[in-house]
Amino acid sequence: MGCGAKPHVGMEIKMSKIKPEVSAKLSQSARAGIEMTAVALPAFWSVIQLFSWWKPPLNTIVFAVMLGVMLPRAMKRVQLSEIHYAIAAFAAGTAAAAGCGMLIENDNGLRVLGGLLFAVAVALPVWTRRFGDAWKAPGTVFTIPFMAILVHPLPLEQNAAYFGWMLAAAAIALLWTIIVKILSSARDIPITTEPDQVAIAKPQAIMSSTKMAIQLAVAVAAAFACAELVDANHLVWPVLTVLIVHSGNNGRGDLLWKGAQRTAGALIGVTAASFIAINLPPKNSIEIVAIFGILVFAAAVREFGYIFWAACIPAALVFLYSFFGQTGAELTIHLAHRLLGIAIGSAVGIISGYFILPVRMIDVVRLRLSKILSIACDIAITSARGKTDEASIERLRMAKDELLHFKGAAKAARYLGVGAARRLHGAVNGAYELASHIVSGDIPKGSDDLAALAKEIGVARRSLSSEAAGANNTLTDHPDQLIAYVQAIVTAKLNPKKSE
Repeated sequence: MGCGAKPHVGMEIKMSKIKPEVSAKLSQSARAGIEMTAVALPAFWSVIQLFSWWKPPLNTIVFAVMLGVMLPRAMKRVQLSEIHYAIAAFAAGTAAAAGCGMLIENDNGLRVLGGLLFAVAVALPVWTRRFGDAWKAPGTVFTIPFMAILVHPLPLEQNAAYFGWMLAAAAIALLWTIIVKILSSARDIPITTEPDQVAIAKPQAIMSSTKMAIQLAVAVAAAFACAELVDANHLVWPVLTVLIVHSGNNGRGDLLWKGAQRTAGALIGVTAASFIAINLPPKNSIEIVAIFGILVFAAAVREFGYIFWAACIPAALVFLYSFFGQTGAELTIHLAHRLLGIAIGSAVGIISGYFILPVRMIDVVRLRLSKILSIACDIAITSARGKTDEASIERLRMAKDELLHFKGAAKAARYLGVGAARRLHGAVNGAYELASHIVSGDIPKGSDDLAALAKEIGVARRSLSSEAAGANNTLTDHPDQLIAYVQAIVTAKLNPKKSE
């Protein structure tokens, strides 16, 4: 098959029936649950021990636990050799989040200032991604304290002592996270990353990272304004919802899919937990057990669908607030505010992504496909020369995991989307299968076959690039051709002597 030849679409294509992501999800889920438990529980115990000598604010316990829940996942992409950057980012984020939280607690003009600074601070790490993937992991770690600071069952104190206690609680959570990460890291392969911006053929006046940062800042500011109207004393629901919907923003289609899951999951979780908690007295130990049980379960099932995480986290917060005194009729009133806040937060997050400098998910998916094809081509060329590039294989594994994020949204677009978005599902599945086969070593072994494999991957990538350069900049021109290329590669039935 020549370099410019098209694969015979009518050829027998036997896509693997094995779902490698199932076993991967089981492994990741088990590990995520163990790591979260190994951080959250020791962090909780460590802060509790401080009460033997001092009297730190109760909110510091909640802050440490919330950080323990979110930090292990955020630190997963941080290499041990670069962990000092993540520590610096986390320290800066904790100080900024605590300061913003104290300003927001004011009833005067400082409350507005705190909300604006909060919006700018969470958008800043998104903007820095314009400088490459190296900024992504520290930026994510920087944002975690801003999400955790929103969860406070009691009013935040506004003094230097409280600020110091929040820093101490964060340090405890970070220490346990680093210990668990070091113990769980079997290897630390240096990975060369590439800029992770949406590649569009036409020159962009504004880069995608800047667009997404502006979207997030506007959405958070709008969520604060809406929270003032719905329930000024509980900003957590609309603001936290916006942060969750925009976390890992991958285009407007992804925002819509995540926002729908966030709303549905939260409505289910909050309603179910509220009906249980309404009959429990405050300060009940059962509620503490329920909180940690739900958090462990959430971490364990998150890989199987975001909707499970979206249902479990709000449910855990219901038991947390019930533990600190929201029971009976008061809990019922707060239930209505919570559900409304969640719905508003989801709507604000989706609207900002669709109408404020929108970034199309189809462009982001094209970038991920191009990245996978590029790495796969390099691996095939290296293998044809009789060498093995472990770093490239690890990069392909990470790119494959990133693409897995789009499978749910692409599947939803297949049935509910319009235009080119409806055809994304086949391309995403094909590229995922290609990466899975290469990572597992299920590729041709002969040098000629490997050279043909590299050639066909190159053809597929150039086909993708030529579509990106088209007038409409969509996948509608020849989407089936790209899918056929990838499927033909996966079957490893390439015949370099055959041409059309």
